[in-house]
Amino acid sequence: MNPSRHFRDTIYWLVWNVPEGKVVTYGQLAAVAGSPRAARIVGSIAHYGPSELPWHRVVKKNGELAEGYPEGAELQKHLLEQEGVDFSGSRINAFDKIAWTIPEAITVPIIVILGQTASGKSSIATKLAVSHNGSIICADAWTLRKGMDIGTAKPSPNDQSVVQHYLIDVIEPDERYSVAQFQQSVLTSIDDVVKKHKTPILVGGNGLYIDSVLFGYRFRDNQDKTLNKKLQYMSLEQIQKIAKEMNSDINNSEYNNKRRLIRLIETGGTAPTRSPVMRPASLVMGIWHESDQLEKRIEERTRQMFTDGLEAEVQSLVDRFGWNTEALKGIGYREFKEYFEGKISKDELITKIIRSNIGYAKRQRTWFKRNKQILWVRDEKEIIRLTEDFLK
Repeated sequence: MNPSRHFRDTIYWLVWNVPEGKVVTYGQLAAVAGSPRAARIVGSIAHYGPSELPWHRVVKKNGELAEGYPEGAELQKHLLEQEGVDFSGSRINAFDKIAWTIPEAITVPIIVILGQTASGKSSIATKLAVSHNGSIICADAWTLRKGMDIGTAKPSPNDQSVVQHYLIDVIEPDERYSVAQFQQSVLTSIDDVVKKHKTPILVGGNGLYIDSVLFGYRFRDNQDKTLNKKLQYMSLEQIQKIAKEMNSDINNSEYNNKRRLIRLIETGGTAPTRSPVMRPASLVMGIWHESDQLEKRIEERTRQMFTDGLEAEVQSLVDRFGWNTEALKGIGYREFKEYFEGKISKDELITKIIRSNIGYAKRQRTWFKRNKQILWVRDEKEIIRLTEDFLK
């Protein structure tokens, strides 16, 4: 990316992240974007920048309104007053209290390693973290949960002792955990990694989780616990009908995902909004395998999980929490219900889990195709080369 475009996109990203009721100055933005004397250039970027960005939260030094605000200073003042900002004339009162300090967690360089299930992400990430002084932040909805070790291919205790891993075993099997919670946890983890003078490496196959960080998702916080309990006991078909009646913004990957449909209904059918640009200073690499090769890896890994004791792990979760718990909704766990009820054989169970994982891998590939900034790689040497170039 050329320097001027990088500077512009960094400004867009920073403005997108300014919280409601806070303000930032042109000079601050210019300095964090790498050109401390370019405050005037930031002003011109603001004048022609995307309208969905909260430009009204960008002010002159000492809290004076921006004369160049696209819709005029009066509208800027009105919008800020609606967010609780107090003025004396055209200057913000108690400016120091509402001036936003730009957090390192949204600006420091990060490495992202993503890919489909069974693509070998964790192994490669561990090697990269060892060789390049990194710590791993896991982007997975299931390894978050305690007691789900074998069926999630959770990094081994040995790997976790060699490289520090974040967001593993942080919640109980029956707890709910939202994408918004994950996003905040990642930012907190990045802060901790940077304080230890290490490189943050975000690793996983959950496209929604990863994009929530790379594109700064904003979530509408409107969860009704009573409504959620009611929806949990409905069938997928019933929930799909409710979502359709609400004219919810549903894409193909969400339509057959019960958890995401419930979240859409809880938020009034409104999907998260996202930044018009991807997080700057991010190296995003995807592990690529041809379909037939990946399917073979999925089958081998699934059979190894049974050898390692997957059946006993699932039985333990069922005994402790019952089939309605969050943990047993995941691939490799939910398929056991028919087997434990004597409706299918073990061979049929294994085949079913393999097919579920292959279907999931296809959905993952579809999701990742949307991000044209992912660098798809086929071997570790290429990953090391890209990482070394990036960290320079």
